[in-house]
Order: sequence, then C-alpha cells, then structure tokens
Amino acid sequence: MDADTESARIETSITTVATLNQLADELSRIRQIINSGVNLGDALLSLSRILSSEPAFSESYSLLSAAATLVRANELAIWSAQRATQLNPEDAAAFTNLALHKHGRERLEYLHRAVALAPNDSNALFHLANDSTDGDNRDRESLYQWVLRTEPLDIDARINLAALKLKQEPLEAQRELQMAYCLAPNHPLALSNLSAVALELHDASHALRAAERSSKLNRKQSASWLNLAMALKLCGNALGGLAALNRALTINPADARAWTNTAALLEAASDPSRDENCYQRAIEINPLETTPRFNLGLSWLRRGRFRDGWRLYELRQKNAAARELEIKFTGIRALKSKTEIKHGQQVLLVAEQGLGDVIQFFRFCKTLHSLGAEITLFVPTALQRLFRHLPVAILSDMETVRASQYDFWCFIPSLPAICETDLADITGESYLTPDPQDVCSQRSRLTSKKRPTVGIAWRGSARGKQNPREIDLHELLRELPSNITLIPLHHDLTSDETATLMTDDRAVALLTPSTDFADAAAVIEACDLVISIDTSLAHLSGAVGQKTWLLLPRHGDWRWMSGDTSPWYRSIKIFRQQHSNSWSEVLAQIREELGEITRSTSPQPN
Repeated sequence: MDADTESARIETSITTVATLNQLADELSRIRQIINSGVNLGDALLSLSRILSSEPAFSESYSLLSAAATLVRANELAIWSAQRATQLNPEDAAAFTNLALHKHGRERLEYLHRAVALAPNDSNALFHLANDSTDGDNRDRESLYQWVLRTEPLDIDARINLAALKLKQEPLEAQRELQMAYCLAPNHPLALSNLSAVALELHDASHALRAAERSSKLNRKQSASWLNLAMALKLCGNALGGLAALNRALTINPADARAWTNTAALLEAASDPSRDENCYQRAIEINPLETTPRFNLGLSWLRRGRFRDGWRLYELRQKNAAARELEIKFTGIRALKSKTEIKHGQQVLLVAEQGLGDVIQFFRFCKTLHSLGAEITLFVPTALQRLFRHLPVAILSDMETVRASQYDFWCFIPSLPAICETDLADITGESYLTPDPQDVCSQRSRLTSKKRPTVGIAWRGSARGKQNPREIDLHELLRELPSNITLIPLHHDLTSDETATLMTDDRAVALLTPSTDFADAAAVIEACDLVISIDTSLAHLSGAVGQKTWLLLPRHGDWRWMSGDTSPWYRSIKIFRQQHSNSWSEVLAQIREELGEITRSTSPQPN
C-alpha cells in the first residue's frame, strides 16, 4: 500500500469517527426532547434527516418509535419499532415501544423480552409492573421498587407503587406519595392520591389540604372534587361535601362514584328519600359495580328495612383470607336459605370480618339449631373458649376439614340473610353467658372497692390510623367522676396507656396480655357498667346482657340505626356526638348520668 492510499484511509476513518460522534450527540439531544415531551415535531424532523443518511442505525428507529407513540402516530411507531428490532435484536427500548402497541399476552411477552435484554431499563420495568395485573401485587411492588432503584425521580412509579400499598400499608403509601409531591408539587395524580391515602388513614387535615390544592389545579377533573367532598365530610362539613360533589357531577354527570358518595352524604344528613335516588342513579350508570348496591343495602338496614338490606349485604367485599376459604370450600354446598336444612345435617359456620361481627351475628346459630342443624364453628382463637359452653362444636384447625364432613357451610355474617331476618325478629335478649367461676374470681378481686365499677373501652385494635370512632384516653379519664372504680377492658395496652392508668387511682387492671374473650366477658359481667366506643367489646357486653353505654360518632355504623337504643342489645344505651369529631357533649352527658348513679349508691351519713 502506497503512502497516498494509507493517508486517505486514515482520513476516512477520522471522518467516520467524527460523524458517529456527531450522530451520537444528535441522538442524545433528540432523546432529551422526547423525554421532555416538548417540541416533538423537531425530534421527528431531525430523525427523518438522520435516517435519510444513515438508514441502518437501529437507535434512530427506536427513538422514532418513541416519538411517534407520543404524538399517537401508531402505525409509524409500530413500523419503526419493528425495523429497530430487525436491525438490532437486542434493542430493549424498541421491544418496549413495540409492546405499548400490543395487547394481552403479546404485550407482556415483548415487555419480558425488553427486561431480559436490559434488566435495569426503568421504562420497560414500569410498563411491566403496570400490566402485570394477573399476578400477586407483591410482584408488581417489586417491579416498581426496581424502577425506583434505577430512576429514583420517576414520579409515576412512586404514585403507582403507593396505589398498590394504599389498602394494606397506607402509611407506606403516604410516604411514597409525599416523596412524589416533593419532587413534583403540582403533579395532579400525586395530589389526588395523597388526599386519598389521608382519607384512608382518617387524617382529616392532611386530606383536606391535599384535596383543596388538587381541586384548584384540576378544576375540570371530577375525581379532584370527589376527594375534596370526602375530606370535607371527614372534617364534619357535609354541606361543603355536597357542594363539591355537585361540582364533580356538573363536570361528569355519569360519574357513578360521585353519585354513590352524594348518596352517602345525604344519608349522613338524614335525607333517606334523596339518598336512595342517588344510589339508584349510580346503579343505572354502572350496573356491574357492587359498591352503590352494597351501600344502598346498608342504608336500608340502618332504616330497619332488613329483608331487602340483607340481600344486598351479601355483596360485601371479602378480605383475602375469606376469599381463600371460599376456594377451599368449593366441595361443600354453600348454605343460601334456612329452608334447605334438614334435621341432623352438619353445618360449618366460618368467621368473617371483625370479632364484633362474629359476636353480633352468632345469635342466629340458635335459629339453625332449632331447625335440627348440627353446628361447627371456625372462629378466631380469641373467641373459641367464649363459645365452648354452647351446643356447637369448635374447629381449631382448618387444615383438617374434609368436604364429606359437612352438608353446608356459610360465613357467619351471612346468617341474617339465610334466616330471612326482619326487624321484628330481633329481640335484643342476651345470648352469651360468662363462666360463673371466672365471674366470681373477678368479683373477688373487687370486693375491697366500695365504689361503682365501670369497664371502659376507648379504642379499637388497629394501629396507625386515626379513627373517628375512638376517643382519647386522657380526655375520657378527665371527664369521669372520681368516686368510681375503672376497669380497662383492653388487654393490649400500650406503654403510654399503661403509664397513664398507673397514675390514676381509680384504675384497676384485671386483664392480662394473653386474655381471650371468655376472660373479658367475665370481667364485663363483674362490672356495674361498661362505657365503650363502637368496638367488639361493646358487642360482647351487649351479648352478655351487661348495662352498656355506647359512645358513637355523629355518623355511626349502620347497625346502630338511629335513636338511643339498639334492637340488637336491650342492655345498651347509645350516646351520639352532636357535632362531628367532638366528644365534649357526649362526655358531659356521661358525667352527669354517672354522677346520678354514684350519688344514689354512696353511703348516706347517719
């Protein structure tokens, strides 16, 4: 090779390298344009010029597909992605772009191919997480977390991860959304979901703050007004909530959720004729949606329209454990009506929902037993000893169940519908009896106390959520008179609660951390009175026939209906908030009535 030829070859190589460097810089600029979503026309023109001179460069086709997708030029996007994969079968971005224009299994196959080629490709991981709806949510969470390890600033991944955590881990969901909000304070979905998670946590102030900001930024989005309505309701402003829902329905008259929530607020405002119309409107819009029908059923139950209400109560959402049991019992016939039962048939009754629900609806076992059914109960361990004295068998281990053992099965909260219960059928009589020896033992520990003995329950068992049903222990203790003996009915006292009660000379601890409901029933029976919020302990107290004062929020649960008495338990007297989120009037009334009791039982001077 002569010197001139070698010199020409070197000059050509230098030119090629320079051209490739320029091309790489230009593609980097185009990629930034596409990621910003602005000036996409400029990106498309630049890519067109590049491809006219370099038609075999796969990355150009991949970027062209991404830009075409954003401007909804779907045919161009698909053709470009296919061309990119032909030129470079290892182009992960091209497979991701191609997946976005496919559906079902084919879409997932392309996304899995992209992730296999580029395990840290945040875009492919994000779309794979979005589309993996048939799998376990934990798998989707892992994918979003993988995205965030690669791209910590990916707002949409944080929002979607929070949505998966909303029900089971609301505090974690709130943390992710707060980070998304810090990164993008005006992101509409971050604000909307931040309001939603605060609602889930019953955090009224944060829910209202996020919802107000969201509705200002997204005045034409009905979902923003819907969240604002629910936040206002939580703050006790039902009229403001109805006004926000009216805005939502003005924007989208076919928003079934807005009609459902309008009905709920009207129900809270004691406007039953209008709330039923709103529920029916939601059902007309979306006949397959169970929420408005279920809520209509609760409205009927609250008003004593039991037969129709129980039918719709069967639409209640089951938790994961209950759904697993439904699958397990496919070999056993589900009990639908009491008329199906014949003498001597075996019926398996299974707990569902909370302990209070099991106690409340357990009364209907008597109806099945009167028809000749042989009953077996599968209930939480905490309730098993409580029911052992009754004519039922207790099942401790679900793994031992064989389909051939039972003729029927059902969830315990389904018993009112199965028994075709009407309001007149509820007598309110007590139906549980604590062990007499346990009661005597508890009373012996109180013999030195000459004052009236009052059992108190101020919270539920859930931690991490603010609950409008609950009352602050300090506030409760402050309002109770000094000349009584207080028995805390919670067996799981926190260290702060323990410290507070230890410094109160009225308090006597009778329960231990291992206490089950049989022990709690004995303690309740040993008291003169129980004061409780709406919790399983209130149901237990009513079921054993103990005199009980039930403290309810302004908008209480359906089962307590209206008025100051309950058809479910004759021994319960109800005290309702006059203003949302305020216990002051209720506690004043409690203090006054307790004062009358203590004055009447105090020793009189000679």
